[in-house]
Amino acid sequence: MNRSSYNQKRIIAIWNQLSEYWNNNFGEKDILKHEIFDPIIIDVVKKNKPRLVLDAGCGEGYLSRKIAPLVNRLVAVDMSKKMIRIAQRKSAGFPNINYRIGNCRRMAFLREETIDCIIGQMLLNNVVDFKGLLREFNRISKKGAPILLSFLHPCFTIPQGSFWSKREMSYIKIITDYFSEGLKEFHLNEKKILNYHRTISTVFNGIIESGFIIKKVVEPKATNNLIKHNPKYTRMKRIPGYILVISTKR
Repeated sequence: MNRSSYNQKRIIAIWNQLSEYWNNNFGEKDILKHEIFDPIIIDVVKKNKPRLVLDAGCGEGYLSRKIAPLVNRLVAVDMSKKMIRIAQRKSAGFPNINYRIGNCRRMAFLREETIDCIIGQMLLNNVVDFKGLLREFNRISKKGAPILLSFLHPCFTIPQGSFWSKREMSYIKIITDYFSEGLKEFHLNEKKILNYHRTISTVFNGIIESGFIIKKVVEPKATNNLIKHNPKYTRMKRIPGYILVISTKR
């Protein structure tokens, strides 16, 4: 087994282990995604009216269920079999969702140029073979299909490579190792998570070189409602924690 495969298996093992915890504490309860990502994603879906959508890295399926009423069919893929079981359990009322267990860099069950829209909500931080993932997205997507990818902001959220310091009225981010790409460990409410860190240039150039045109880049700000629910996101009024890239296939 090569190192890339080994690291991907480590990520899968952690998400299988955390599946019920994630379902009980995040997923549909994740106010962050509801406030800063979902309105943008839903707007793109409504404007493009795709018939077949791929939710890549669907987790417990909250976004799939949110989008399903807007499209004809939706394929939702996740590498964690336990996440998919939860998603299937919660999606009995959504017959147009087809859940599949698999690595999004190799989806043999999808034919070439059949997908009208791809959504990868926080997917890139959980994929080791980034170039392989983009090649597969290029293979399965139609020309002009929108591709939406959200991920941790590489400049301000670097596991094991940065930390926050608050001085007076300012938030200061101490960056210790931005250019060191690879699998990084950090803790979410005392639970160990593995995320793959890449620089902005790696992500943007990878998208462009894989046959996509970047149409829009969003660095979402925290909404008042998000801060009301969880004051820890106050600094996202000033400093972004995430990026959403919207591109289309050439």
